[in-house]
Amino acid sequence: MSEETVARMGNRMPEYPGVAVEAGWQGTVVLSLLLGSSGEVERVRVAESSGYRVLDGAAEVAARSWKIKDRKGEVTVPIRFVIE
Repeated sequence: MSEETVARMGNRMPEYPGVAVEAGWQGTVVLSLLLGSSGEVERVRVAESSGYRVLDGAAEVAARSWKIKDRKGEVTVPIRFVIE
């Protein structure tokens, strides 16, 4: 599932940590989400790290509040952190 699809469902994407922006850190975090029967996130796991704990942590925190419509079970979502 793409991060764009998750955002279109009304879920808030992670904020880019200021320390990471200042340091020029970029990367992609792949999250594995276990969804409950109504789409609530029951478990978040970093399936692939960005290489930066602060980016991985920001993605995990945001994902805990998501609700994924019309899905249940396990899904993976890549989250890109790119300085523009």
